[in-house]
Amino acid sequence: MTTLGSHSLPQRRSPTPARRLALSYAPLLAMAVGACGNDPESAAGDAPETTSVTRALASELVAQFSFTGATGNEVTLAASFADPALAAPPVMSRGTGLTPSIAIDAFSASAWTTASTRDPDDFYSFTAAPTAGHAMNLRALQLDERRSSTGIRRWSVRSSLDGFATDLAVFNVPDNTSTRTETAQLPAQFHGVTTPVEFRIFGFKAEAAGGTWRIDNVELIGGVEPTCGNGVVDPGEQCDDGNATNLDGCNSRCQLDVPLYIKASNTDEQDQFGYSIALSADGSTLAVGAVCESSGTGDQANNAVMCAGAVYVFKRVGDTWVQQAYLKASSTDEFDEFGYSVSLSADGSILVVGAPFEDSAATGIDGDPFDNSAQHAGAAYVFARSGATWTRQAYLKASNTDVMDEFGYDVAISSDGSTVAVGAPLEDSAATGINGDPSGDAATAYGAVYVFARTGPTWTQQAHVKASHFSPLFGNSVALSADGSTLAVGDNLDDSAATGINGDPSNFSALASGAAYVFTRSGVTWSEQAYIKASNTGANDRFGWSIAVSADGSTLAVGAVAEASAATGIDGDQADDSAARAGAVYVFTRSGLTWSQQAYVKASNTGANDSFGAALALSADGSTLAVGSPFETSAATGVGGDQTRNAAPEAGAVYLFARSGAAWHQQAYVKASNTGANDLFGLSVALPGDAAMLAVGAQTEASAARGIGGDQSDNSRFAAGAVYVYR
Repeated sequence: MTTLGSHSLPQRRSPTPARRLALSYAPLLAMAVGACGNDPESAAGDAPETTSVTRALASELVAQFSFTGATGNEVTLAASFADPALAAPPVMSRGTGLTPSIAIDAFSASAWTTASTRDPDDFYSFTAAPTAGHAMNLRALQLDERRSSTGIRRWSVRSSLDGFATDLAVFNVPDNTSTRTETAQLPAQFHGVTTPVEFRIFGFKAEAAGGTWRIDNVELIGGVEPTCGNGVVDPGEQCDDGNATNLDGCNSRCQLDVPLYIKASNTDEQDQFGYSIALSADGSTLAVGAVCESSGTGDQANNAVMCAGAVYVFKRVGDTWVQQAYLKASSTDEFDEFGYSVSLSADGSILVVGAPFEDSAATGIDGDPFDNSAQHAGAAYVFARSGATWTRQAYLKASNTDVMDEFGYDVAISSDGSTVAVGAPLEDSAATGINGDPSGDAATAYGAVYVFARTGPTWTQQAHVKASHFSPLFGNSVALSADGSTLAVGDNLDDSAATGINGDPSNFSALASGAAYVFTRSGVTWSEQAYIKASNTGANDRFGWSIAVSADGSTLAVGAVAEASAATGIDGDQADDSAARAGAVYVFTRSGLTWSQQAYVKASNTGANDSFGAALALSADGSTLAVGSPFETSAATGVGGDQTRNAAPEAGAVYLFARSGAAWHQQAYVKASNTGANDLFGLSVALPGDAAMLAVGAQTEASAARGIGGDQSDNSRFAAGAVYVYR
């Protein structure tokens, strides 16, 4: 991460913590069987009904059919009780295969199928529907049933939730004419139902076509409650903003967005926990890099190896997070900064970690990590999880390892964990394009990206990727689509004055304006698809500082941390350069093979030096974008606070944007729960595939807390770092 300002090639740096402290820009199926027992075939000989089983309390009822006063052969009968929050009282009816029959105080029919399987037209049915803003929590369907001596011998319950495809419960009917009370328990998918649900009660296996079967005292048991998102704060809710959207201050459960506060298990001064973070696509695994953690291999308490770096893996079960692993490099050494970059596969079982200042001269896969004769050559490590156990799967080096290449500066992994991209922004070869001659150092610090592919547990280098023209710092940021077939690369020191897509790269009149490249893979062959510049290319804007791509590779976000316009929101005035280093983000979309800019995105409170765009994350579908702005200065806390109170220099903020159609809007303004000056909240951001949560790193947060949910107020560990998870 090079210092912003006038253009020069990145200097060979002494890897000290100070450069980053200033952001130096471095079906449940219920089965029941009835009791045994004969019923006359007509109403004339009906035995008295018995209802010895206690009925559901009225307070537990969603709807009830008592059929009092009915003759049994009515075409339809409305419920005698319906929860007021239902859209209308349910109505009992019959399928077209049945014939109504007389039965006092019941609902009855004949012509039931004699087959041993259901006839799709032989059923009783009713529909329950909640009013708008309410949801049904349905637990059971209970009824009394009674057959004639030649009536049905089996019945079952199905529902419209799965198109009547499966039985919720199946009952055997004994060879008697007694009245039985039966209950069909309803599984979890009947909780929180906001749409109409039709229940069908199928009877079959009748002993004769003229046999009858009646039902009585039909009860739908559960409740109807106001839903989160109806705009009213109902009992049990902390808030209700009229929607069920997460990460906008009031989450989808109508609870306030109070973040989970995560610290290292061995919190220490200057460890910079949270410098890098990654979330799995399923949101179950979080990886956190602490680039200046200083322990020796395995022993968290031994701070004898300064800035060796570490990675912490956290696992979520329900709403509970626990630390699952503490990972170190296989050849821990001073200033390797293991954890500088991290990336996780979709299920969180494969992790790649970059250590750009690692010094071994090894090349390729699993070479000698202890030969420290290539200073800052860099390395990347692949770890795999089996159960809850993590092991190192591969030690990756460049095919042309050389001093100061900083291989591992950024890393990305495909959804299935079979493709890894590693950026080496200071690689010096004069090659251009794909798999050119990697030897020689004729193009100092022009950069490269290496693509590795895995077959089983075996990794091989698949491609050595260079820009199509000489441009310094190619590979400072990398991103992969879910299938690994689209690779996006940032190059924030590109000097061309081109704008838009595939412009002229040879006009070097906009120093350090920056660029992004898109490469695609067909089989094992890579090719460059697009050379992308900002719509308002400007010197020193550093477009390409950060980069993110959607799962299908069709949406691309590019950060320009030093872009200087004072515009706010979406598609504002790009020409007003009165807010130096405010930062901007550009969103591009692909249709077929063609890329175009979709949005120019700025903060809602644009301020000079805020570095909006320093970190980016996109949801899988590309419709949610998280943007880190680590130098933002407001003293607000939580979600949706006061953006104008600029009393906390370099506290940092994160902005969430959402896309509807092709239009973007800001969804949330996010701050730490313990906002403090110089915390650099937003230096790293991560989203799961569905964007139902947000993780934010604050590398210089200073509390001495350890683990999950500790004391945020004890600021006695300078630059220890923290991570916040909003859900």
